[in-house]
Amino acid sequence: MLVNTPEKKEVSNILNERHIKILDILNGYKETDVKFLSEKLYTIPKTIRYDIKNLNYYLKKYKLPIIEDNKYLRFQKGFNLESFLKNMEVKDYKFSERERTEFIVIRILFNTQEKLTTEKLAFELGVSELTIKKDLKILREEIKDRELALQFDKKRGFLVTGDEEKIRQKQLKYYVDYNIGYSRNNTEAIPDFLKFEIKKILTDYRKNIDTEDLYKYVENLSGSLDRIVSNEAHEVLVLYIMILVKRLQAGSHTEEKPVLNEYLLMTKEYEVISNSINELESKYKISIHKNEVLKIVDYLLGSHTYNFDYSFYENWVETEILVRKIINEVDKYTEVEITKDELLFEGLLNHIKPTIYRIKNNIFFPGLVLEEIINTEKELLEIVGKSLADLENYIGCKISNIETALFTVHFKLAIERAKEKQVKIYRILLVCSTGYATSNLLSQQLSAEYNIEIADLIPYYKVFDYDLSDIDLIISTIDIEEGIIKKNINIIKVGVVLSDSDRENLRNTGVNKRMSRIKLTEILEILNSSENFQNMDNLGDSLINRFGGKILDDREDDGTAVKERLSSFLTLGNIMVSDKKTDWIETVNTAGGILLKNGYINEGYIKNIIGNINKNGVYMVLKNEFILLHAEKQNNVFKTGIAFLRKKFPVEFPGKYMVRNILAISCHSKEELSGSFEDILKLSENTGFLEELEDVRDSEAVFCLIKKYTEI
Repeated sequence: MLVNTPEKKEVSNILNERHIKILDILNGYKETDVKFLSEKLYTIPKTIRYDIKNLNYYLKKYKLPIIEDNKYLRFQKGFNLESFLKNMEVKDYKFSERERTEFIVIRILFNTQEKLTTEKLAFELGVSELTIKKDLKILREEIKDRELALQFDKKRGFLVTGDEEKIRQKQLKYYVDYNIGYSRNNTEAIPDFLKFEIKKILTDYRKNIDTEDLYKYVENLSGSLDRIVSNEAHEVLVLYIMILVKRLQAGSHTEEKPVLNEYLLMTKEYEVISNSINELESKYKISIHKNEVLKIVDYLLGSHTYNFDYSFYENWVETEILVRKIINEVDKYTEVEITKDELLFEGLLNHIKPTIYRIKNNIFFPGLVLEEIINTEKELLEIVGKSLADLENYIGCKISNIETALFTVHFKLAIERAKEKQVKIYRILLVCSTGYATSNLLSQQLSAEYNIEIADLIPYYKVFDYDLSDIDLIISTIDIEEGIIKKNINIIKVGVVLSDSDRENLRNTGVNKRMSRIKLTEILEILNSSENFQNMDNLGDSLINRFGGKILDDREDDGTAVKERLSSFLTLGNIMVSDKKTDWIETVNTAGGILLKNGYINEGYIKNIIGNINKNGVYMVLKNEFILLHAEKQNNVFKTGIAFLRKKFPVEFPGKYMVRNILAISCHSKEELSGSFEDILKLSENTGFLEELEDVRDSEAVFCLIKKYTEI
């Protein structure tokens, strides 16, 4: 009797960003090989061969030429990447976290009709609602930095809210990055499939706008003003007016900015646009108020104000970047923090546009007296003048002393505001669990970045009996229970390597950043407090303790020592990938076992790690499921080393910490590992590394990936 044997199904994995890059490379070369692709994409040949098989499955599915995999890789016949992307279905592609968040924010920002919900976005991207919720959480934090917010409306679904001007600028940026036909470097990193999907959204958003008519409108404005407008500026003006119309149709208006508007009202551009604005109002059935007219004037001025050697869009729409650069440059030479002064930022942002207009059109302030600033603030005037070099390059003109003095007034006021907010130098008690090497790294970071004095660095068990009479603040790497500290004192918990949230907590407590220059009076204060100068080591320790990284401690070397990086200690033999489900104790034994097997430690070191966690809890968990395991060396460490264990399934450590990336550390000399800790922190926060780590299957791939991201 014959039995029908089912045909073996071809196995395939969903496509990802790396697959598209392979196609792009092959599309540009007549032929190449696996070794070339693995080097170019920072992976191993085995992974590339697996990817080629996977790609051929989808090429057959879309009825396109497949890739021949003989000695060289080549397409069987003519291949067109654009055809492949058009044939692709969203369900066939695995969006990375970065790609999903990019898609979601654009989808929400340009949505005009549908109610966008978590369920709807999950369906469109082919992922779970839980994944979308995580993406939305990331997006909320990202756009919050731009003074925008992501909110949910019961009728309209997800919306981007906040400053209307910033919303329009963000929309305009996406149109410029994706739709205007001139090259832009910042789109190169965006995968082509994502680009295709986003272009569909942008095209749909403007389908009800007659862009040809808007082109003619802008041409008429230029003609009336007798101004030359570049093709790029012309495109941006049309796009901005299109966005303005769409936003007004949705009932969204910009806020008035009196300082800038007063200047714009006096320009010829305002007169010309005011006389023609009824054309837009009539065609699109909208009412364009004076403040909206002023926004068009603002953009039109930029179209013929900047030097044509530079991009109009980059220099006008993103003037904020230029202002931030100027502030940061001046901040290097001030004794107080001015980069966070929003009054300074807003003042300069509104000041810079009329300044450019005045300079380009040879307009001078009649009767403006600034001799006092020029004569009494010579040092600050010189600093501000140097900081304006980028602005001079942008506009192609030299900035006069009078104009520089006007900028200096803004900075003088900001410095005075900052001085009023100055607080005392905090005396810090630094508390760790065990392991002075990593705690010493934290001490160095704090001393280098903040205007503090570290009174002592102690293990956790000593904090109960410590004399806190002259301590202002406790910084700890582990939780300290309320009530066990006798003195009423603030306690801040931080990571062994400072994160952005740690820095935010320190700022909120009132701890000031360390100045770029050291005051002579502070040095004299320390010298005066020293009983004598016979013990130079003690004097040196006092200076280092007070000023941290601002002083190079070259007493033991010539000052040219270079930090050893992670790659010096994390060798291929110290990496393991495991798909076995284990508890935290077995996981510690496995990670420590790598160091044990390779001769870095003895068994007592692993027992100490487990004992520390049982006694003090987990205290070295970094972002994105990373944990550092170590203990005091005692007599259990033979040499410094690092082992990396990558788990397929998360392991729950005490405190409900879910971990997949375990680094076991043996520290023979505390100075050796500071560079490695910097690399580990960067890896734990690097989205690109984390996304690629999801696809690795063996230790060699992990080794190549770590090398790729730590040797950039």
